[in-house]
Amino acid sequence: MESATKHHLLCVVFIAVGLSILPMVEGTAPAEWLVKDSNGYLCMKMKMAATITVPDEVYGPDIIEVPAESDTTYSKCRGTHASFTLTFVYDLKAWGIRLDYTMYGLQYKLDRITIGDSDDYSQDPTADSTSVLTSSDFPNIDVGYYYSCDDLTFQVSDKTLTLKNVKLQPYVQYTSDVDYGKLQVCESGPSGIDQIGISTIIVVAVVTITPIIMGIIFAIRLYRKKNNPFNYQVSRTI
Repeated sequence: MESATKHHLLCVVFIAVGLSILPMVEGTAPAEWLVKDSNGYLCMKMKMAATITVPDEVYGPDIIEVPAESDTTYSKCRGTHASFTLTFVYDLKAWGIRLDYTMYGLQYKLDRITIGDSDDYSQDPTADSTSVLTSSDFPNIDVGYYYSCDDLTFQVSDKTLTLKNVKLQPYVQYTSDVDYGKLQVCESGPSGIDQIGISTIIVVAVVTITPIIMGIIFAIRLYRKKNNPFNYQVSRTI
C-alpha cells in the first residue's frame, strides 16, 4: 500500500513539473499588429514578441519589452516599399523599432532595421536614429509568403533586438488569401528549422512522455503484485 502511494505521488510530481515547464517552453506570448494603407486596405500583418536590450556599464543591460499596445501610426505601405514601425513609451522616453522592406520582382527583402528613442513624444523616434542595421544577409522571401521563426536576434549598433514567435507579412495585398499567405520558415538551422525550435521540440517531448512512462511502470508493478503476491513478497524480503 505504501509503495502504491509513493508511485501515485511520484506521478503527480512529474505531471506538475511538466505543467510548470510548458509555459516556459512556449515563451512570451506574441502580439499581432495590423497595418492598413492610405485607402484603408490591409497591407501588413506582423506577429511577434520583441525586446530591446540596451547596454549599461553601471547597472547592467536594460531589457525593454515592446508592449502589445505599441502604436503603428508611422507604418507605411507604398507600392513596393513597406515600413513597419512600432512606437511606445518607456522610462519617460518615446521608443521605436522600424523594419523596412523592399519588393524586388517576385521577391521581397528586409533592407533595414532601426531602433530609436526620443524625448519628443510627438515625433517618430526612429526618424533621425543612428542605430541602424543594413545587411545583405537578410533572406529573400517569395511574394505571397510570410516569414516565420522561433527566434531572431539582430545587433543594431550598440542595441540588441530580439524577436520571438515571429510571423512577418509586410505585403498582405499580394497574398492569395489576403492574410498571412504561405509559410516560409527560417533557415538559421539544419533543414530550415532553427536550433531553438529543435530544442523546444525535445523539451516538450521529454516533459510529455515522462509521466506516461512512470504510469506504465506503476501499472506493471500493480499487475505483478496482483497476480503473483507470493513472489512479490519474497522478492521484497530478499
